[in-house]
Amino acid sequence: MSLVITPPVQNIWRIPAHRFHQGRRIAYSFVMSLGEIDGFLPERVDDRVIREANRRLTPSHARDIEAYLNSNPRSWVLGTLMLGIAPDAVEFTPFADASGVEHPIAGELVMRLDRKGSLRIFDGQHRRLALHQALAKQDHPKNADLLRSASLPVVLYEEDDIGELRQMFADAAKAKPIERNTVTRFDLQDPFNVAALKLTQQSRLFGTGCVQEDKSTVSPTDPQLLSINQLATILKTLRVGYGGRVSRERMVEAALEQDVLNATCLDWSDEFLVAAREEYDGLVNGALKNMDIPLLRRETFAVTVPMMRVMAGCYFQWRKEVEDDWRPLATWLRQANLQANPKDAPNSIPAQAGMLVNGSLSSRDQGLRKTINLIMEGAVKASRGRHETSPN
Repeated sequence: MSLVITPPVQNIWRIPAHRFHQGRRIAYSFVMSLGEIDGFLPERVDDRVIREANRRLTPSHARDIEAYLNSNPRSWVLGTLMLGIAPDAVEFTPFADASGVEHPIAGELVMRLDRKGSLRIFDGQHRRLALHQALAKQDHPKNADLLRSASLPVVLYEEDDIGELRQMFADAAKAKPIERNTVTRFDLQDPFNVAALKLTQQSRLFGTGCVQEDKSTVSPTDPQLLSINQLATILKTLRVGYGGRVSRERMVEAALEQDVLNATCLDWSDEFLVAAREEYDGLVNGALKNMDIPLLRRETFAVTVPMMRVMAGCYFQWRKEVEDDWRPLATWLRQANLQANPKDAPNSIPAQAGMLVNGSLSSRDQGLRKTINLIMEGAVKASRGRHETSPN
C-alpha cells in the first residue's frame, strides 16, 4: 500500500497514520503538508464556528502567527494541531507485511467528512487561520510556495462531544508555559533579547553577574539587580520611551540597527547609570559587591526595577526632547532623593509621584509616568539655570 495522502474523493480522505490510545480515547497521528491542511480543515475558521469547543478567536493573534510565518518561511516552528471527529466517521485498517501480519499501530486512516460538524479543531484554530491567510497572500508568493510544501503534525481524536472537547482543550492548556527569562535567553530573533544578552557579556555593570538568568523576577534577598527578561523590557524603553509601543515595524527596524541598539544600551548602562547614581558607580568600580545589593534595596530605590525603567525613560526623553548630551540629567539624578529607608522615603521623588505603596515601589503606569515627569522637570530647570548663570 502506498504511503501517500490520497486526495479526497466524495469527501473521503485516506491518510497513512498511527493509531494509539490516550486513556479511553482512540487517537490518530499523521503529517500533512500545509497546502493539504488548508484543503482538509474547514475553511470557515471564525469565532461562531470555533467557540463551542475552543477559546474565542482573536484575529490579531492569527495575524501575529501569519507575520511570524512570512518572516521565517524556512525556519518557523508551530505545534501540533489537535482535532476531534465523530467516531463513526473514521475507519482504520492496519498495514500488513507480505505474510499478512498486521502492524500494531501503523495503517490507513479513512475519514468521511461529508457530515456537517464531523471535524472540530479544539487546539490550533489560530494556527489554522494563520496558515490559510499566509498561503492566500499574493504579496508573499515565494513564502506561500515554501509554506505550502512544508508540513505540520496532526493528532485526531475519536471524540465529538462538545463537553469532552472543551475539557480536552483545558487539559491540553495546562502545560507549564515557557518562563519569560527562558524566552529572552533563547529567542534571538528579538533584537532586545540580543541586546540584553550582549550587556550580560560586555557591560561593566550588567556583566558582573548582577543579572538573574534562572528566574523571571528577583526577590528582595537576591544578589542581582534584575532578571534577564526585565532587562530586555527596560531596553525597549530606551528605544521607544516609556509607554511607547514596540510595533512589528519597530522590531524589524531595531533588528536592522542591532549594532546601534547595542551601543545605546551599553551607553545607558555603563556611562549614564554610573554617572547618575553612586550605587551603580560603586558596583562598577568595586566599592560595592553583588552581595551588597539586598542591603542597597533597603536604602535606595535607585537599584529597583521600576526606577531602572524610569531612568531608561528619562534617558530616552532627554535625548529626544532636550539634547543628546545626557550629563546634565545624570548630574541632577546623582543628587536626587531616591532614599528607601522608612524615615526618608516619604520625601523621595517616587513618593512624591505616588509610586510608594505600603513602603514599596509600585510599577503602576501613572506613578512611573509622573516620576519621569518630575525628574525631567527638575533636571531641565537645573540645566537652564546653569546656562543662565554661566559666563559668556
